[in-house]
Amino acid sequence: MAVLPRTAPAIPGYQLKISVAGVWRRVLIPENYSLGDLHQIIRRLFGWSDHHLHVFRVGKRRFSDPFRPLEECRDEEVCGLNQVLPAPRSVLRYTYDLGDGRGDNPIEDYSPEYPEEPVPFDRDAINRALARRTLAGEGDDE
Repeated sequence: MAVLPRTAPAIPGYQLKISVAGVWRRVLIPENYSLGDLHQIIRRLFGWSDHHLHVFRVGKRRFSDPFRPLEECRDEEVCGLNQVLPAPRSVLRYTYDLGDGRGDNPIEDYSPEYPEEPVPFDRDAINRALARRTLAGEGDDE
C-alpha cells in the first residue's frame, strides 16, 4: 500500500483591489492575515519604505501600528482580514500619509522642489517578493 503525502487544505482568501491616487493593484491574500500583514503587502505593492503613519478604517473602527500608536485606534496586528471583511464587496479604507503620488508607483514623499521619477511597476518582482515573504513566514525582509 502506497502512502501519499498529505497536503494541507488551502486557506480561504480574499481578492482585493487596492487603489491609491488613481493607481490600482489586485492581490490575493489569505483570510488569516492581519491588517498589519496587509499594510506590509500594500507598501510592497507601491514601493514604499514605511516612513509614514497609516490607518485602516472600517465603519467607525480604526486600526494602526501598535508601536506607533494613534488616538482611538486598535491594534492592526491582532485584527484579521476575516474580522473586518465579513462579506463580499466589504469596504476597508486605508490612509497612508504620502505627498502627491504620481505614476505607476505613487511616490512616497513627492516634492515639486526635488522631483523624482516613479519606479515602473514590476509585477513579477512584486510577486517574487510576496512569495518569499509568504513562504518564509517573515515580515519585512527587504
